[in-house]
Amino acid sequence: MSALVTVVSCSGTESGGAAPGDTTGQYRSPEQIQGATVVWSAEPGIHLQDERGSLVRAAEESWIIARYVGPESSYPGFAGVLDPASASVITPLPDRHLAGTLRAHLLSVTPTDTGFDAVVCTQRSELAERWPDGRYHFTSAPDIESIVRFTRTSPTRGDGGAAPTDTRSDTKQTSSQRVWQSPATDLFTGTGWSIAFSADPGGTRQRCQAWGRSIHTGAAGAETTDVPPRVLPALPGW
Repeated sequence: MSALVTVVSCSGTESGGAAPGDTTGQYRSPEQIQGATVVWSAEPGIHLQDERGSLVRAAEESWIIARYVGPESSYPGFAGVLDPASASVITPLPDRHLAGTLRAHLLSVTPTDTGFDAVVCTQRSELAERWPDGRYHFTSAPDIESIVRFTRTSPTRGDGGAAPTDTRSDTKQTSSQRVWQSPATDLFTGTGWSIAFSADPGGTRQRCQAWGRSIHTGAAGAETTDVPPRVLPALPGW
């Protein structure tokens, strides 16, 4: 499963709590993940910025954050659409902070009778966790994959139908800010989706591993270091 690190509770304190909002009321990512970014890629023909691509990215990033700070402090609306079985496996850890660059790859988007499934690969060779000892700890986990399952449970905000597939091309722009990027709006509330995460028992693991090897930088080099890994600009960002 997209073994997103099981980690912390939110806020600007080491003891957890919700990340304080800014004066505009816009969501602000919790301290525990601000030192990291996500660089996305996709298989040919899959667009990261169409409706489904954006939903998948928002869900996967929300899942990562939730496993540090809990679903309620993840992206707005995520807690309300997260399947209870998926929520039950989250055990936030209040003392770890992400640093570096997480690579994520949208491998497939497949329609189902009730919605659609997406397969996401993640690769962590340039992502570390800063532990209370002040050192940066890299994971030894291999390149991993998860199924993000979108199930329609109620009508959408508008037409009540399945989310259309938008075929527009992505704009490959990055942000100059090397901090976690978050959507400016709630992408979940009122969409009628229930979102679940599970490991893929099929053959996509080999495809994820092949992708991971193709972009592996070997940057980690050691299991722990005093120097944080590099942080690349988020792609495509929000």
